[in-house]
Amino acid sequence: DDVEAERRRFRAAVDLAKQQVIGIKQQAEARLGKEHAYIFDAHLLMLEDEKLTGDIEKEITDKKANAEWAVKVVGDRLLSLYSEIKDEYLRERGSDVEDVMQRLIMALGGGDQERPPLSEDAVIVSQDLLPSAVAELDLEHARALATDTGGWTSHTAILARGIGIPAVVGLRDFYRRA
Repeated sequence: DDVEAERRRFRAAVDLAKQQVIGIKQQAEARLGKEHAYIFDAHLLMLEDEKLTGDIEKEITDKKANAEWAVKVVGDRLLSLYSEIKDEYLRERGSDVEDVMQRLIMALGGGDQERPPLSEDAVIVSQDLLPSAVAELDLEHARALATDTGGWTSHTAILARGIGIPAVVGLRDFYRRA
């Protein structure tokens, strides 16, 4: 009912998401070095992109949608465009878009997602593992990663190599069968 309040809520979530990404970037720089933390500069640029945030606010205003739905609609539209890119390296950047959109939705819900502690010698098996999740891994216990999505040039694979964790990506339906 109150479009302007929803737009303010969205802007507050963008600010919170920026702060979270800055923290993840600092953590990644300390753990992995600047050569791997640059990935999160792209996340910050997306959060500061006036076209992207403007499209989300337009969805809120025009469709009288809540902010979560607007983020989902605009994010899905963008991910659809990325999926059509022929170049593998550029197509893999869709995971960064997905990471930012999920972070925005979480920020709209009030903050961070609690990650359960890993048991010793954990192998993480997932349909997808977003770059920020890899950067926040418990390095003391994570021994390897296996994901259904991604490729050699995905930021997940790049970060895993930087951390020194063996990773197998692009397994298609391994998660479902594991």
